[in-house]
Amino acid sequence: MVRSTATGAVTATVPVPRTGFNIAAAERNGIFFVVAFVRGLAGERLYRFRVTGSGRVSGFAAVPGRLLGGTSWLADAIAVSPDGSRVAVAFTHQGLVACSSSAPACPQPPAEIDYVVVVDVATGTQSVWRGGMAERGSWFSIASLSWTGSGHELVFLGQRCGWQALNNETCDMSRKGRSSRTAELGALDPASGGGPLSSGRVLFRQSARYPYIAQALISPDGSTITAVVQTGPVVVPNSPLMGSVPGVVSVDQISVATGRLQRVLYRRDYGITAGNLILEWVGLSPDSTGQHWLLNVGLCDTRNCGAGSNGWIDGGRLAPLPPRDGVLAAEAW
Repeated sequence: MVRSTATGAVTATVPVPRTGFNIAAAERNGIFFVVAFVRGLAGERLYRFRVTGSGRVSGFAAVPGRLLGGTSWLADAIAVSPDGSRVAVAFTHQGLVACSSSAPACPQPPAEIDYVVVVDVATGTQSVWRGGMAERGSWFSIASLSWTGSGHELVFLGQRCGWQALNNETCDMSRKGRSSRTAELGALDPASGGGPLSSGRVLFRQSARYPYIAQALISPDGSTITAVVQTGPVVVPNSPLMGSVPGVVSVDQISVATGRLQRVLYRRDYGITAGNLILEWVGLSPDSTGQHWLLNVGLCDTRNCGAGSNGWIDGGRLAPLPPRDGVLAAEAW
């Protein structure tokens, strides 16, 4: 749906199939893309539409080309090249079994999981980046995608987990509260036409200063990373199906050249003190200028989700947007 940032009122609804998980990303001039499951078919389709100045939807149509993903595969991140000619989509596998790393019957992770597809919007031609990122005893997934302003590099945040929790968005810490997760930001060359994810150069890695990177996006000029970094104590959840992550969330801007913190855009301690409450997902999305940011944080317990937050960052605070509790699949501005 389309909402007014001024009033929160719903001004239009995008006519995608109401099945599956939809993710939208914006291009300049009010053009948006959304990935949605196609009813009755094993896969997802990429759609394009425009949002007018009055908040109406026009020109809704499928992008040419074959279906994306397939049975048990779900679009988990999306990014549009600056000129709007290419859309990158990361897919994650939903057939994984959640288990504790301490369980003797915990299955060995498969060799590779998440992969990236880049779609040419005009022709529907697809390029695939897959493989080269797995390590024995870890699950690999992709948390976010972004492009440099020139469109010459596609940047992805890859994460490895000691075990796969149901909250794939936040991965996990170990059952003892010690991190078994690593993350790094890699840059691919779209002109290469596909290949292993490991073929790109590494821009940034998890460190003691940035112990848990949930989202990380590149600036148009390629010089700055805007990242959601989680810090603080970890509360181990009561359920083995839930991952455990730190509850202090900050949106940091970091120099690619030096790795030094340049600016903190927002920071909040979500006060997670109970073992049945987890910070399950985090979404970060810029506007077309890269100057304004949407932040969505979802909190869940073993029964339902709520008590999170959603809004746009304004002078160090979060200006709330509906739904205020963070129960939102994805959003774009």
